[in-house]
Amino acid sequence: MRWSVRQLTQNVNEATKFEETVDLSSTILDRSDDLIAIKPAAVNGWFVPEAHGLLADFIIEVEVTMPSSRSLKPVDVVIETHVTERYLDPRYITADMNDGFEVVLPLQNDLLDLRPAVEDAILLALPLQVLSADEQHQTATLPSGVDWAVITEDDYLHEQQESLDKSVDPRLQKLKELLDDGLND
Repeated sequence: MRWSVRQLTQNVNEATKFEETVDLSSTILDRSDDLIAIKPAAVNGWFVPEAHGLLADFIIEVEVTMPSSRSLKPVDVVIETHVTERYLDPRYITADMNDGFEVVLPLQNDLLDLRPAVEDAILLALPLQVLSADEQHQTATLPSGVDWAVITEDDYLHEQQESLDKSVDPRLQKLKELLDDGLND
């Protein structure tokens, strides 16, 4: 995933399209404890020459295996993310360029290596909650043990509503008894 900056910027009026498949398993698995496995990533995009640098615009598609948030069983997750980064000659980078809306990176030597950018984008795109198909459709048995059980949020809210419906404020208990007596007479 390395290109010569000189070759990419030779023709200022033309963008350079690229399609690469890169195996990141040797480095990215060391950087994240959330990943069990990763397949080779497909990276497709363009390099657009601009004054004193390049604009890289690309899409990454990769399948990763992560543990389920509920059961820790391996789940395959497809990640697709869009990345746009500017690479500039370090002499032309100013403090106001890193305003938070785009990434501006210094070019090192005459080589542009997208591998770190691809790795970072994949790690940033990892989902926080991963569920298997059964867990998403709530057909899987949730873990439980002695005096504890994992329940869904809907079940929890339903239990809370039932306990509110059953409980009567002790101050109103006498009124309830009067109403019950009045209905029975």
